[in-house]
Amino acid sequence: MRTSITQIMNEGVLQLCTPSGRVLSEFNFNTLGLSSNQTELLSKAFIPLAGHTSLESQRQYWRSIRKFAQCRVRLGHASDLSFAKNVVAEFADFLIAEDLSASTCQSHFNTVKNLLAWGQRNYPGLFKNGISVVARKFNRDEPKPRNYLDEIQQKIVLRACYAEMKEVEARLQGGARFFSDAELLGSEKELARLIKELTVIGNGFLPTQKTLNATGNYLQRQLAKVGGLRHLNRLLWMTPEAMFPYYLAIVIQTSGNPMAIKDLSVSCIRSHPLRDDIERLVWEKPRARSEQIIDFPKGKERTAPNLVRRYANLVLNLRGHCAEGEIDRLFICLQLTPRKVAVPCMQLMHLMLDSFIKK
Repeated sequence: MRTSITQIMNEGVLQLCTPSGRVLSEFNFNTLGLSSNQTELLSKAFIPLAGHTSLESQRQYWRSIRKFAQCRVRLGHASDLSFAKNVVAEFADFLIAEDLSASTCQSHFNTVKNLLAWGQRNYPGLFKNGISVVARKFNRDEPKPRNYLDEIQQKIVLRACYAEMKEVEARLQGGARFFSDAELLGSEKELARLIKELTVIGNGFLPTQKTLNATGNYLQRQLAKVGGLRHLNRLLWMTPEAMFPYYLAIVIQTSGNPMAIKDLSVSCIRSHPLRDDIERLVWEKPRARSEQIIDFPKGKERTAPNLVRRYANLVLNLRGHCAEGEIDRLFICLQLTPRKVAVPCMQLMHLMLDSFIKK
């Protein structure tokens, strides 16, 4: 089920929040660098045009608005108090000059065209000569054959995922000892004492660098000796980078839509209604308003259902820190900038895929 989103606009800053108030995204229209007239139109148009869409769609809408603002600044129209008749055509030419893909140009163009058409209806004073709102199609290259991974290549990628998982689990199991009653060696006792002191300052987590800077030099020197904040965070909690191989392996095993798999529920495993040797992985297909079901044999260590169980167990210490909107999601992790326990957005998933491929 799609997370319910509440929009809160305050002096040009739009926050997309869960019903409990947790901020999922924040769009600051005041940073666009445009005149107050242009800024007001763009901020007022956002909710009626995009407010009913998914979180990812609203984020894409914001990216198109920022691209339009870049166009206005680049062409010297940032301070204009109204829009010229050729504003849409100017934006189309700007997109072509940006050397973007045709599909990206089309997406930005359609969004801005709708924004300006809404503005002309609701802020006619900003369009004294009207605007030429015409359909514009960007020339697309002939579709290229997709490169699919064959079975051998998939196995290579899966082996890389499993190797990463092994490292992640060893690291987190080692880190868990510092929160348990396990007997520690001398150097480990010192590290456990430092971790305890830091988590008190950070209200259960390690403090941010900004908070740490306010504590003085002693803790920073001690932290530097054990590898720094990033190293300790990776040792103690599931981070997006550590989460990614689990996500990728499940995408490959299920051939599922990446966005749908990203939003897997922690309760996505079901028993087979007829057979005891099979279990099911189930997720939602929002557009079709139906469920996707894949069967897996029981008893195999690396099947998708067992990866789900392993991952869910590794993030038990984070589950209680989730906001209402993501408490039932599988792929929660500790994101450091900004600090939150949540499922990463798709844009971050793409960045982690690039990093995984390079590694």
